[in-house]
Amino acid sequence: MNTFRLSSSLLNSARYDLRRPHAIAFERMGFFFCRAAALSSGMLVLAEDYEPVADENYIADSSVGARMNGAAIRHAMQRALATRCGLFHVHLHDWRGVPAASSTDRREAKRFVPDFFNVSPEMPHGTIILSDDSLAGWFWADKMAQPVQFQQIEIVGTPLRLLDMTI
Repeated sequence: MNTFRLSSSLLNSARYDLRRPHAIAFERMGFFFCRAAALSSGMLVLAEDYEPVADENYIADSSVGARMNGAAIRHAMQRALATRCGLFHVHLHDWRGVPAASSTDRREAKRFVPDFFNVSPEMPHGTIILSDDSLAGWFWADKMAQPVQFQQIEIVGTPLRLLDMTI
């Protein structure tokens, strides 16, 4: 079973950051830096840290909620290279329920996620979408793969939460 795991404190920090207003963007973005292990039952991805996209790295574009420039991606990729981490782009759909990727989310992720393998080819990379009370995610196992949705989300803390995405 493909599983994404993160601590409740990391999740809460990311949600808090992603809700901050921005001068030119309608929403914020960031990155989770992750470790991973291939298990006999699938992939386990563990989020270790979160970093927001810097304010100056947003591009004014009213056709989308937010657009980042190349410097934002290069900065995240440099950190993934230095730490040998998996890189997961993250943003917020600020309502309740399991979030779904929009056509824009899918199109843009297919453009930039494969590039993450240029700096950390041994790790999976992908996207995570948070909501008020849930999250969903997709990962690429390698540069040429198609994205696979995580079947289970584990939020470690008090209380422990398991979200079964196969229902």
